[in-house]
Amino acid sequence: MKKPGILILLLLCLLGCSRVDEGPEVIAEIAAKIPDDIGSNRGERNCELFDLSIEDDRVVLNVWNNAGQGHTCPDEWLAGINREEYLVDGPRWRPIDHTLPLDDEQNLLFDETALYDDPVIREIPEGSGISMLLAATIDMGPARRIANRFDVTLDDSGNVPPDLRQAIFEQLGNDTPYGVKDVNRRFNTLWVYRAGQPVYVISDGECEYAMKYYTSAQNPALTSEDVLIELGNLFEQFPEDYSYEVRLFSEDVHILDLDGLQYVMVDEFGNSYDRLWCGEIEVAYTVVE
Repeated sequence: MKKPGILILLLLCLLGCSRVDEGPEVIAEIAAKIPDDIGSNRGERNCELFDLSIEDDRVVLNVWNNAGQGHTCPDEWLAGINREEYLVDGPRWRPIDHTLPLDDEQNLLFDETALYDDPVIREIPEGSGISMLLAATIDMGPARRIANRFDVTLDDSGNVPPDLRQAIFEQLGNDTPYGVKDVNRRFNTLWVYRAGQPVYVISDGECEYAMKYYTSAQNPALTSEDVLIELGNLFEQFPEDYSYEVRLFSEDVHILDLDGLQYVMVDEFGNSYDRLWCGEIEVAYTVVE
């Protein structure tokens, strides 16, 4: 299964790197708040589930994840998820050192559930003992118009017909490898790649994208960073003018999303990359051969 899709950066360096629109002073101030003893997110396993509902005659995509739920999406549980009711993204792992949400005052939050005034948590499926957090709800548009597009008839139950659910799931899962899409995330986030740690980078000749998640959904071997070193040799659909490198940066790289907008690329195995920057690279690095 391909990673579901849901919906110029120039880098300046100061205590790492930030996008110009956020400003180097802002990134420096926020980066200085990161505790020295903070734990790393690198290697963390997680997953997301997507289901659909009709609310006020509009189709809504509900996004569930395991943040703060005390589990790492065990294999036996994922295998038991009803694929007719849920679109599954996972298991997947983070090859990134820190993922830190921020509130509207740009304070770092170390408990993601603190972002929610009234968090919605649900056992999936009911009675499984595995809970998931409702991370986002996305308005996909008028239900009748969407149903007509897929030639599906809505009834009066207020539920999403199975045929419509599967048609939408197929469309969401049909990401074009190495294409770039705009993604509007719900939260402000600071992404941190520590100096000397491997960063998996795809370059399209103009912009560069760093891996944020890798997944075994399509290639069962992709369960550790050891495999990512040789990932470029496994690509069969890789554009000729693109490059894949494993880099060790000489200083910390910080990517700050204050508006929630990011530019995302997915490779042919469903691994996800966020844009680092476009134009000249201002951070020294070595390439792992």
